[in-house]
Amino acid sequence: MVFFFKKDLYMTSLFCPDGNAAIKAAVQYHNNNDLQNAYNYYMIGIKSYIMAINNKVDLDITIKNALLKKLNGYTKQCEYIDTQIQKKKLQTNTDKIKVTATTTISTNENTSNNNNNNNNNNNNNNNNKTSSSSSADNTDDYVKQIESSILQTDLNKKWDDILGLETAKEALKIAVTYRFTHTQFFPSSELNVKGILLFGTSGCGKTELARVVACESKAAFYNISPAELTSKWLGDSEKLIKALFTSARSKDRAVIFFDEVEAMMPNRLNSTSSTSESTAKVISTLLAQMDGIISNPNILIMGTTNIPGNIDDMFLRRFDRKIYVGLPNATIRLEMLKRRFNEISAFGLHHTLSDEEIKELADNHTDRFSGADIKILFKSIVSIPFNVALHSTHFKKIENKYQACKETDPDAIAMKFQDIKPEDLLLTKIHFIQVYALFNSIKPTNKIEFIKRCEDWAETNGEI
Repeated sequence: MVFFFKKDLYMTSLFCPDGNAAIKAAVQYHNNNDLQNAYNYYMIGIKSYIMAINNKVDLDITIKNALLKKLNGYTKQCEYIDTQIQKKKLQTNTDKIKVTATTTISTNENTSNNNNNNNNNNNNNNNNKTSSSSSADNTDDYVKQIESSILQTDLNKKWDDILGLETAKEALKIAVTYRFTHTQFFPSSELNVKGILLFGTSGCGKTELARVVACESKAAFYNISPAELTSKWLGDSEKLIKALFTSARSKDRAVIFFDEVEAMMPNRLNSTSSTSESTAKVISTLLAQMDGIISNPNILIMGTTNIPGNIDDMFLRRFDRKIYVGLPNATIRLEMLKRRFNEISAFGLHHTLSDEEIKELADNHTDRFSGADIKILFKSIVSIPFNVALHSTHFKKIENKYQACKETDPDAIAMKFQDIKPEDLLLTKIHFIQVYALFNSIKPTNKIEFIKRCEDWAETNGEI
């Protein structure tokens, strides 16, 4: 029996309203013995939960584990319902065949024997051809589905786009991009790195590193999330996995990237319930396909995770390199801030912050901030001039435009924001005191205990 604090129960029940509504509908349909609708709503709920978990970068680890356990239970219930649906379909088809066979025998017993004897060989040949053709068509359909929804071809990333992470970038350059661009120095495919796991705290650039790897090595990039390999039809998930690797083999170079791999392949040793037969088939199919590309020098498997300890050991073993991607230090945070301030200046917003003031923010007010946290900060910073204008009661006229000002300004005119046309509005500059207030009101998403857990795992299992 698993116990949660009241806070955790509250968060897991209100975290994903759409998912909860779908699950409740599924339970009601199941109670009414409407299996197909029950299955459909379970799938909607499961996918809603997966998307919500992946989109919530600051999700508490305890709540995330609780959500994953709930998902595991929903998935098993969904698989059970699907098994019942397939049994009913099989029974219905069997009954139809029996009725048809009885009618045919009673009416055509005397005339059918000769025709059957003469045409047996032709029928067998035609059936084999039809089956083979149908199988090929189905495979092509799954490959097209994979390439339309998962394959990304519009990447435009460079190593310089990512500040810091020099150790991780150097390891990736040697293990991947140089292997593709300097093949003469990597003659043995057996010795090449086939799988790389990037792990660490959230928002530190793990996914961006994978995109840069694909772009710099001119490889096709398959961006995989658990929802995209989940199907409501029995056996479809295995077919999608096979189609993924079939498509990758057809490319000159390919990077198959699994985001949040702990959600796709959770540690079965930590699971409170046994793995169902259909889930076991999906797991074995994925592991077999990964093993099947060992001799292919042009395919690389990459994955990211915030919780490396929650990944199944069999899946973890497929990653040759496990590289820790940590938080930026003060020097890198300073470079990030400078780059962000330059970006907003390029868009027509201006600030008065000096280099010393920016350094003060980097050194003393951004501890434990990730690159994603700083990006979120600047979403608030760029709105400062507009908020000033929105709440201002006085404006002054500068070259036929109106700029917010204090009431004591000698050129102040009493007017409201709504009285000014958008094209006549001139925004004020961003000042240090305004930015300072924001930096002290927004907190980093990564907690100290979470950072410590990642660092401990890196010391025992990964590369720092």
